[in-house]
Amino acid sequence: MDPEPGQTEQDAAYCAVLARAEDRDRFLAAQFAPELLRARLLALLALNAEIARARLAAREPLLAEMRLQWWYEAVLAVFAGKPPPRQPALAAFARAAAGAGLVAEPFERLIVAHARDLTVNPLRDAADAESHAEALSGALAQAALALLGITDETARRAARAAGIAHALVGLVGAGGNPVRDLIRERIAEARTDAASISRAALPVLLWATAAEIRLRRLDRGKTLPPPWLPLQLAWRAWRGRY
Repeated sequence: MDPEPGQTEQDAAYCAVLARAEDRDRFLAAQFAPELLRARLLALLALNAEIARARLAAREPLLAEMRLQWWYEAVLAVFAGKPPPRQPALAAFARAAAGAGLVAEPFERLIVAHARDLTVNPLRDAADAESHAEALSGALAQAALALLGITDETARRAARAAGIAHALVGLVGAGGNPVRDLIRERIAEARTDAASISRAALPVLLWATAAEIRLRRLDRGKTLPPPWLPLQLAWRAWRGRY
């Protein structure tokens, strides 16, 4: 069913506001994509933010599980070609994903990873943290590349590493120094073949830059994001670096 007149624009505006509020680093990185492709990235980020909020907004674990189950079934409906429930981020994502070659499996793992966070079980070690971060953000980064029309395997490997690094920053408190070291390794991995990767991938690969900046601040005991992050990302993008 085609959206009502103006609905597409309303959904896009909703996604932009949500992504900016809930996922500022990756929202800023998305600004370096062309307008049409930027809207696709913001739809993906908004979907991710909605799934995360489904876990965080519920006081009771059972209610959170029910909300995550709703999103699980709704996302699977998108990939099955069925009309999803009417929800702005979901509708925008369904349009963005059409013809992009995305598959359901990474999104299933994403929701399962959020469900794991409902438990009190801590991450066991750095390897466990990396696996968790890959489910939360590594595969998401590769999906973002697909929405940009980039299928190059070198870029996909770099995006996966950038996504893992960005997610791991949020786990530093749980993992301590081993996780900090792992973040540095994944940032370095993301940059290994930087010279051979198209600048068109920067709206995703800049996730590595954001991770690096946040890690430096954490090393100095600062938890708030730097106010100059937009300028730093813009400088890197202008130079074609991340």
